[in-house]
Amino acid sequence: MAPAVFSQNTNLSAVKLTKNPWHCDCTLADFAEWLKDNKDKIWDMEPTCLGPGELGGRAIDEINREELCESTDDLPLAVLALYQRSMFFST
Repeated sequence: MAPAVFSQNTNLSAVKLTKNPWHCDCTLADFAEWLKDNKDKIWDMEPTCLGPGELGGRAIDEINREELCESTDDLPLAVLALYQRSMFFST
């Protein structure tokens, strides 16, 4: 989610975020920071991560940037492929 989606809208008074299947990874880090700074604008329940892994079920605003960005889901497939190949050919 682009950081400017909410931050540039200074007239925003309330946001309803319920029932969205949030995939919590590094692309959501700026939004998570915005949530922490704007809890008063969240109209209903706290948005919660659907996943990946251990992030599932946690409130987005309670997860720090490092946790969101440490997932290998965010690495390009080429990097993951190289890593996997190096495991088989290491000396």
